[in-house]
Amino acid sequence: MVAAFLHRTLSLAAAATFLQWQDEALAADPTAAGGGLVQLQEPQSAGFSSELLGSFLDQTYGQALGVLLGVGRGLKAMEFLNSWPHGVLFLVDPYIHLRRGYDREENVDDSAQQKNYEDLRNKLHDDPRVQGRYSFVREFSFAVPAIWREKKWGPDPMFIFLDAIPSRGAVRTDLETWWPLLAAGGLMA
Repeated sequence: MVAAFLHRTLSLAAAATFLQWQDEALAADPTAAGGGLVQLQEPQSAGFSSELLGSFLDQTYGQALGVLLGVGRGLKAMEFLNSWPHGVLFLVDPYIHLRRGYDREENVDDSAQQKNYEDLRNKLHDDPRVQGRYSFVREFSFAVPAIWREKKWGPDPMFIFLDAIPSRGAVRTDLETWWPLLAAGGLMA
């Protein structure tokens, strides 16, 4: 238990240190690496894909809680619920149009956001395989960990999947707010 705690704590410290180094490098030379963006190597396959993640979760954690940040139309939610048959997912998404800082085709207007939510809600409601295995949380992802602790929604999640706003600041905020809630030995992807 102590080893898992230390691993999780050291991993968070390593992530924070990396982000600090990146900030310092960009502050020293904001034009470095292509106009302020850190150049990373091309991703290499690890022989593992997000499509296999649900079966990995089922084999590794079995009956456990997970969180999906950024649900949208629900393709990832359906994938996880179908491939992780013993998992319970909290589906976190405010389902509103964001007026600044998220210029992507998924950021549809409020009425389309509401339709996405209702379509997914109806699809999940009609699927007997997922009954009792999901809960919608219509809130911004960064606000949920404090509510989770205050309301005692359940044990700390074993799995947290970040699929929300992909900006550096939003990802950093999600990491900082959700990492302390991740159960020891859990997985964040």
